[in-house]
Amino acid sequence: MRGRGHGQARYFAGCPARGKDDVYRKVQNAAPIRNRIDVTEPAECDIFLTAALGGNDMIGRMRTDAAARPGEVGEVAVNMDMDKAVLFDSKPEEQPRQKMMSYWERQFSLRQLLPDFGDWLDWMARESAGVRDRLGLNRVTYGSHARQWIEIGGPPGAVLPVFIHGGYWRALEAEISRFALPWMQAMAGASANVEYRLMPEVPLAAVVDDAEAALRTIASETGARLLVVGHSAGGHLAMMGALRCPEIVAGVVGISGLFDLAPLPHSFLAEEVGLTAPDVEGLSPHMLWQGTAAHVTVAYGAEETPEFQRQSQMFGAIYGARLLEVPGRHHMSVLQDLADPGGVIAREIKRRFQEPGPQS
Repeated sequence: MRGRGHGQARYFAGCPARGKDDVYRKVQNAAPIRNRIDVTEPAECDIFLTAALGGNDMIGRMRTDAAARPGEVGEVAVNMDMDKAVLFDSKPEEQPRQKMMSYWERQFSLRQLLPDFGDWLDWMARESAGVRDRLGLNRVTYGSHARQWIEIGGPPGAVLPVFIHGGYWRALEAEISRFALPWMQAMAGASANVEYRLMPEVPLAAVVDDAEAALRTIASETGARLLVVGHSAGGHLAMMGALRCPEIVAGVVGISGLFDLAPLPHSFLAEEVGLTAPDVEGLSPHMLWQGTAAHVTVAYGAEETPEFQRQSQMFGAIYGARLLEVPGRHHMSVLQDLADPGGVIAREIKRRFQEPGPQS
């Protein structure tokens, strides 16, 4: 590696989407630099890069001299000149920090990107209305904060489906996230829903602690192993729960999840909740996972932003998780395929429910 890109930097890269010919790399701190590459065609490709260089955050576009054989997984050399790095679609007059923020805004600012974002929030609320009473959901607290609670309905069997809502760890409520519980409870005899504290009142690490505590409480209350389903930030929390308490998790379905948190301190979350690089350190499932993820499904809408697609595709390629693309759906509309018992995601959850999952 050449130029200022060498040293203590941490790199995550993914080629622009090419359908089934995508190429993904994860490069970690190592000497020499280690690259895991899984390619389906020999190609020289543009790679998007994020790097933390001595406190100076930089992102850029680079070329690789990789010409790997189809299907090859191994080491490749990555050459980069940070002085010539440029952003995708960036305006040349912008300063590096502004370029970086501009790029990540186009990936993560869903309210601005999706004209119907508010309509889907209204849909969630409508579909969730009355579900608590119909299913007889019983609330159990796992802490002293008003948001530290879970709710469980029905007599649990051996495996219990659990839902964790999204909202970038700083918004939304479990009350408007009950829309998929009716068919889940009909399938399993019981269902559960998770609420948690939010940033910026508490740091992200505390939100992750809440997810773990909630899952352990559900398992303790029911004696069941858990099939944990999460959307967006909830997909991240579902994956972190599987990492922290694998003995109680039978499977995970992460929908439009965030598994590589490195870019997020460069997004609107920096200004909105003060998210920093140290806040996300040690909280990326993509960096923490060990071994296979055969009991995990990562699903995403085909109309998601490139970064949301990359997050799922790269996790699936590296760790062997089942990858599920939902045709014609974006980050919010994909929830319809969760709420509909015949939807693509609902069918995948039913399939996971029938599988034994890893043994404790």
